[in-house]
Amino acid sequence: MADETLEVYEPRYVVGDTVVQLVRERDEFDWVGRFRVLIDDTSAEVPDETCEEYVARARELVLTRRHPYSEDPLSEPWETRYNQLALEIAAAMWWKHGADGQTASRENGIYRAWDAADAYVPSGLLQRIVPIAAVV
Repeated sequence: MADETLEVYEPRYVVGDTVVQLVRERDEFDWVGRFRVLIDDTSAEVPDETCEEYVARARELVLTRRHPYSEDPLSEPWETRYNQLALEIAAAMWWKHGADGQTASRENGIYRAWDAADAYVPSGLLQRIVPIAAVV
């Protein structure tokens, strides 16, 4: 992938003592618009920065799961076949925001239970990411 097709994606996350910059392809995919449709926010009540944050975290999760043995999985090229999955992961994180690792809840016949593992992402979504490994 040529350098001219990449741009640094804000925000930056501090991981340990290093700053990780999320990199994305400069393409025509409307991440924020599609995320808004998934979370039913077509009136744009949620700020763009918030939408971008959830999408960036979802993309980071996909890259980390896709390249588990890479020293820097965020520098690996993004595969467009994971666009929809990244949006679904971002929406799952959005729907569970504010719950802070809820482990059980029952109200009006609705039961919820999850832990903080994997950023509140259902295991069914994570299982759709095929890891890449190489022989050394």
